[in-house]
Amino acid sequence: MSKKAKEPKSHKRVWLWIVTPFLFLAVGAGAFFGLKYYFENIANNADVEEFAETEEEKILDDEETTAEVDDYEKIHAETEEPAPSKAPLGPSPVAGNPQNANGTNSSTTYNAVVHEINGVKYVYYKTLVWGAVEADFEDFRTKVAETLSDPRGWMRTGITFVEVSDGQDLNIILSDPAHLEGYNGYCSGELSCTSGYNEVIINDVRWRTGTDVTTGAGLMNIRDYQHMVTNHEVGHWLGHYQHIDACAVNGGIAPIMLQQSTGLRNCGSFNPWPLDDELWTLR
Repeated sequence: MSKKAKEPKSHKRVWLWIVTPFLFLAVGAGAFFGLKYYFENIANNADVEEFAETEEEKILDDEETTAEVDDYEKIHAETEEPAPSKAPLGPSPVAGNPQNANGTNSSTTYNAVVHEINGVKYVYYKTLVWGAVEADFEDFRTKVAETLSDPRGWMRTGITFVEVSDGQDLNIILSDPAHLEGYNGYCSGELSCTSGYNEVIINDVRWRTGTDVTTGAGLMNIRDYQHMVTNHEVGHWLGHYQHIDACAVNGGIAPIMLQQSTGLRNCGSFNPWPLDDELWTLR
């Protein structure tokens, strides 16, 4: 009975031959996938570390760039001059003394400026330039003197204008238009003006070209425009600080204190000289 229970040895060998290859395959596959997982894990860890290093370098680079920008801005903020304001608020660098405490025109201060010697009234003026101008300054000085000494002009009030190098009562200034925009509350970058600091300020562009409604329209030549703008602004300084808005008679000759640079209103012709009824002064 024990002999029947035992399997033949030949059957055992057949079974071993069948099972053994599968065991080897299983062990080999396990080893293969185990090694594959191991090396992939190492590679992944290396990638993660490399990525982390790259990100850290990027952050450091960004921080360095930001620091460089901050340093650049700080340096330039310390070395660059602040942008100039569009218009100065006080007197110009070449201004005279204020005509009163708040820099506005008033009859009480006009009376004190003209000098009377042996019955003759004198106004001492100085000609200056302010900023970058294109007009020839010596030509400007010569033409201003011609206007102020012309017997058709303010000399008819009995005042003689004398150019001096110092001790002046009045500054007559040829100015870069950029300085005039809003200057002292009286001026415009488009036109000439008189400020409250004993300044007659002639706009360089207007001096050279006139305006569209005057020389541009062929209704005044440039020399008459120069006479007109000089007499108009000096007229303000003499006490005519209000503009005349229109001619007393339609089609009449424009008064010198009409703002002719911007148009004739109801007047019929331009005029570079003070009219008879304008020959008064508070000085």
